Order: sequence, then structure tokens, then C-alpha cells
Amino acid sequence: MAFEARPRELLDELSRLPYPPLEAGHVDQAVQIEAEKKALTQAIQAYSDARARRLERLYQVIRDARPDRLCAPDWFLGVQDARDDLGRLSGALKDVRPAPSNIGLAFVQRTVDAETKFYDYVARAKDAADSCDYLVRYRKTVEEKTQALDAKWSELMSQHGSFYTDQRATVDDLERTMLEAAQKAASDNASIKERMMGAVEIGAKTVDFSNVLPGEWGALANAIASGAEWWNNTRGQFSARLERYRASFRQERGTLLVIFKDFHADAEEFVSKYGYQKALDSFETGRRALAEIRSSGSATSGLASDADTLGSTCTALLEKMRNDAKDMWDAFVRKHEKKFFGPVGPDIDQALTASAEFKARYEKIKGANLAELLSSWLNQTRDYWGVDLGPLSDQARSLLKNALRESMQKMIDAEEAAKKAVSPDVLYDQLFKDREEAERDLPR
Repeated sequence: MAFEARPRELLDELSRLPYPPLEAGHVDQAVQIEAEKKALTQAIQAYSDARARRLERLYQVIRDARPDRLCAPDWFLGVQDARDDLGRLSGALKDVRPAPSNIGLAFVQRTVDAETKFYDYVARAKDAADSCDYLVRYRKTVEEKTQALDAKWSELMSQHGSFYTDQRATVDDLERTMLEAAQKAASDNASIKERMMGAVEIGAKTVDFSNVLPGEWGALANAIASGAEWWNNTRGQFSARLERYRASFRQERGTLLVIFKDFHADAEEFVSKYGYQKALDSFETGRRALAEIRSSGSATSGLASDADTLGSTCTALLEKMRNDAKDMWDAFVRKHEKKFFGPVGPDIDQALTASAEFKARYEKIKGANLAELLSSWLNQTRDYWGVDLGPLSDQARSLLKNALRESMQKMIDAEEAAKKAVSPDVLYDQLFKDREEAERDLPR
């Protein structure tokens, strides 16, 4: 990077300084002017070399920016070092004897004043270094936040997977148990009906019921009572599976979904704090500070040219940092919007609650109509399984009803309890209500 405009300008101005014309016989004056010009030329060259290194170093401060190293202190120190180099100019004529000319001294003063003003604005351009620090830390912060959210999501999904597997297996088991129960109940009802028909047939032919009561009719009562006991056990299986499923989801809702909402709130706060607009504002502040070196801090065309060189190269670096920060932010938004900030999207909703899947499972189980089947079986039980008791005598009919009364009541109670356990309202409460509420509770 070349900062040559200002040195050329100074040497050109030096060559045009209005020294008085040399007069014949004034050898000492000629020697002094030549010595003064030589001293100034050497000072300009030495200062210009040092100045170029200092300005190059300021560029390097921005170029070599890292999240673990602040640019602003190095920029400040670099400007201080550059100011110190002005001593090469201000003391340029100290060894000229017998005394430097007013023309030479005025040139030195003008040069030092212009350079001092230039460095005043270079110092103010520490805002560019501050912008650099913000942008590189911004990228690192967004990157780390992305990694943290990815890790949290992976852990959340891992734990959710365990709950989901358990809940799905429980519903599978419930569905299978209800299907098997419906098939067995239908078969058992048909068997009881057949035995009831046999009991009526025997009763119609019997005169002495002393053997029938503990025999065939007693066996029928025992079969009905066994059916009632089976329904009670089966209802217990239904309830246990429903409760296991509900408890699993409530535990998940009380832990993972609460954690997710905390993640979501944290991400919302992060977005508010680190939105890309703040990075853009920081860049603009730095860019303006660099531009002001030329617009306000450059008293000459040479200074303006060097200000352009420093400003344009440093601005290009800041623009790349700004663009990199924007790319990082846009990637963060694409990856996490509708997941960790903003309204939760349907994909994330499904990943967290699987509500659509479990609603379909609930509808399928409800559609199996086990509660309606139990209503039908209850009516059959109350009606002696549809068997006509007309062939029996009044005595036989009374004896049969007395023999079956207790077991039939057990069956009615068991079937009513089972019907209640698998009613649509209970299935909704146990299988879907909590999940539906959790879905509504997600950030919208």
C-alpha cells in the first residue's frame, strides 16, 4: 500500500519555497539555504517513510482483526506512534546554523499543523476500529449462539424422542388391547348367549330344579361372573395405559416444553439485542469516521489522497466484515426462525408435540366405537342376551333369574365401567386434551 502523494507534495512545496535569490559574494547565505533545504529534504524523507509504516500499520490493525484481540487499543497506539514521528519534522532545522530562516520555519510549522490535523481525524477514526471489534465479535457471538441453540435443540429432540417412543408404544398397546377386547367380548357374548339358550331349554324340561341350580345354571352364572371379572381387569388395562400415556406427556410438557419456551424466550432476547441492524449501524459509524479523515482532516490534496488510500482500503475491510456478519445473521435467521424465535412453525410444532399424529391416533381409537359396542352388549346383558324366556314356567323363570341375578349385575356394572373408561370424552381427556393445550401454548 503506497502513501506517496503527501511526500511528493511536501518535496514539491519545498522546491518552490520563496527563498531570496543568491547574491554575488554572499557565500555564507547560499551555504545556509542549501543546508536548510537538505535538512528539510532528509526530514521529509525520514518522516514520510515512518508515516507510511504507521498508516500501513493502521490498515493491518483492521485487516488482522480477531474476536480475541481488540482493534481499538492498537489503533489508538498506532496514532500515538504516528504523532510522535512528527518530531522528525518539527526538529528538522535544529542543526541549521547560525539560525534557520523564517521561510523554512514557516514551512515546517505549516507542515506540522496540517499533519497534526490529519492525525486528529485519524484518531477519531478509532470508531472504525470500534466497528471492526463489534463486527468480528458479532460474527463470533452469532456463531456461538447458533451452535448453542443447535446443541440445545439436539438435546431437546433426544429427550423428546424417548418420551415420543414411550407414548407411541403405549398408544399402540392401548389400540391393540381394545381391539383384542372387542373381539373377545363378541366371542364371549355369543358363547354366553348359546349357554343361555341351553339353560332355557333345560329349564323348560325340568320339574325338579334341585340339580339344575348348582349344575348347568350355576355354571352359566359362573361364566357370566368370570366375564364381569375379565371386563374389570381389561378396563384396568385400558385405564393404566391411558394414564401412562397421559403421565408421560405431562412430564414432557412440564419439562421439555417448558425448557423449549425458555430457549425461545432467550433467543427472542438475543434477536432483539443482536439484530443485524446494530451491526449495520456500527459499520456506518466506522465508515463515516474514515471518510471524515479526507473531508475534514485533509488540508491539502496530498493529505486527501493518502486519506483516500487509508479510508478506502479500511472501508473495504469493514464492508467485508459487514457482509460476513450479514451472511452469518441471515443463516441464523433461516435456521432458527419459527423454531427459537418468532411464531413456531408447523414443522417445529409437529417435532415438539406431534399433535397431528396423535390426533389421528385418537380419532382412530375413538372410531373403533368400543363404547358403542359396550352399550350394545349392555343392552344384551340386561335382556338376557336376547334369549326368549317365554318357554319357561313362571317358577323356572323366577329360579333362573334368581340364579343369574348377582352375576348379571356384576356384568352390567363391569360393562358400564368399561364403557365409561373408553367413552369419547375420556379418550379425548386422556389422549389429546393435554397435547392440544400444549400446542396452543407454544409461542405464536
